[in-house]
Amino acid sequence: MKILLVEDNPGDARLIREMVLAAKAERTVPPGSELAEVARLDEALEAVATTRFDVVLLDLGLPDARGLEGPRRIRKAAPDLPIVIMTGLDDRETTNRAMTEGVQDFLLKEEVNARWLGRAIRYAVERVRAESRRQQLAEHVQRARKLESLAVMAGGLAHDFNNLLQIISGNASLASLDLSADSPARDNLERIDRAVTRAKELTTQMLLSSGLGAMVWRDLDLSAEIDNSLALMKTWLPKNVHVKYNLAVALPAVRGDGFQLRQLLVNLVTNAAEAIGESRGVISIATGVRHATREVLADCYVDDGRPEGSYVFVDVSDSGKGMDAQTIARVFDPFFSTKFAGRGLGGATVLGIVRGHRGSVKVTSEPDRGTKITVLLPSKQLLEETLRDTPRPDRKPVGVPATPERPGPHEPPAPPVQAPDRLKGTVLVVDDEDGVREVAQLTLESAGFETLTASDGQEALDLLRARSDQISVVLLDATMPRMSGPSALAEIRRIAPGRPVIMMSGYSEADTLGATDGEPPEAFIQKPYRAESLLATVCRVLTR
Repeated sequence: MKILLVEDNPGDARLIREMVLAAKAERTVPPGSELAEVARLDEALEAVATTRFDVVLLDLGLPDARGLEGPRRIRKAAPDLPIVIMTGLDDRETTNRAMTEGVQDFLLKEEVNARWLGRAIRYAVERVRAESRRQQLAEHVQRARKLESLAVMAGGLAHDFNNLLQIISGNASLASLDLSADSPARDNLERIDRAVTRAKELTTQMLLSSGLGAMVWRDLDLSAEIDNSLALMKTWLPKNVHVKYNLAVALPAVRGDGFQLRQLLVNLVTNAAEAIGESRGVISIATGVRHATREVLADCYVDDGRPEGSYVFVDVSDSGKGMDAQTIARVFDPFFSTKFAGRGLGGATVLGIVRGHRGSVKVTSEPDRGTKITVLLPSKQLLEETLRDTPRPDRKPVGVPATPERPGPHEPPAPPVQAPDRLKGTVLVVDDEDGVREVAQLTLESAGFETLTASDGQEALDLLRARSDQISVVLLDATMPRMSGPSALAEIRRIAPGRPVIMMSGYSEADTLGATDGEPPEAFIQKPYRAESLLATVCRVLTR
């Protein structure tokens, strides 16, 4: 503990010094505590500006300050520094005013002894630390609520937007089936398809920012993932930026999605390069493993009750312009940018990926002194222990892949699929969006299938009970009113066992199927999908 004594009377200073020594001997203050002494307020202000003290013992009668001027100016310079006033005047009015203004204790010099002083010091420090922890917890709760509301909003927007994209993409695919190969309208449809692909990438980014992105879980070496990305990043980084890296070897494995973690790194490095600007600068990338205590995790931007234990980290530091505290507080907000208006979801995407991997992130920055962002990811062992101790029935367990493979961002359109005669049958299309339902119906009927349609799960069950022998496969949306897809799936398994079901959703496969109980559907297709993908999936399910 570092104690600052502000006292201009040499005799009083000597007595207080002796009481501090006695308090250390009695262990009412830590034995290793250090006492620094100054005689003037201006010296005290300089001391607290350059040294981190735990408590100030302050006389009210100083040569350059009288009464409450001293504690007021110290509190202005160091708001969180506890102050214990020591005075020779028994002035109750001043005492009450001092306590209401944040002074922790008020001691009369003629009455105090070593034990009282030691207790006053210890209690003052503990009260301020407890208040600091309370405020920190309140900020974490507020931040968690804000992130959760943003996640719900982003996830809902992405889901609804994917439904609209499905209508656009499906109608464009249907239109292409009626055009000759040399029709000039094909160029327009291809432009629509490219626009849908770019819009789908945006919704994917929105889902990532909400922590709902599709996850392909694997055991990963974080250093290897970064090393594989460095060569590509160097090709587009500005020539004025030099990249230094210190990647640890033999890191503990982390469970995660390599694609998402590489995207996270690209976002961090891109932001670092933009912070450097046109001047020469350095970006440093380092990995390692550390034991993160609860205190360390609580100091991160998002805590979410992360468990203490072994975390693999990546540090991305830059020599750029840095950020002030107000900017740091908003750096992960969607669409916030220190550049021009309208930037995308870079910071929010980083936070969403980190949260999706059950990690934490910390930002350290000062204006003109650069920025360091530290991402902490739980080791595979810690993550498995945490999941075993706190099961989450609403999600698939870690280790269950969301999709067998991830398509490229601009996959070429697949050739039209025509269902052969022996596969003709009736498909029950269930979706609450009229446009999505109509596009699926037209697509299937263009390939020779017959269709029945329902606008929610309950209506689908009524049709299935009435015409069970006629229905070959059910195309079932996951998110619907009255009865959701997962609830309808459980009932379909009960009343029509063996009937194949294809689940579709604007959310990721992992989040959609993680909400289902019992036997999963035979296939999953994520909106927006092309007509060819739908037909291929239906044919594949029927030939099993």
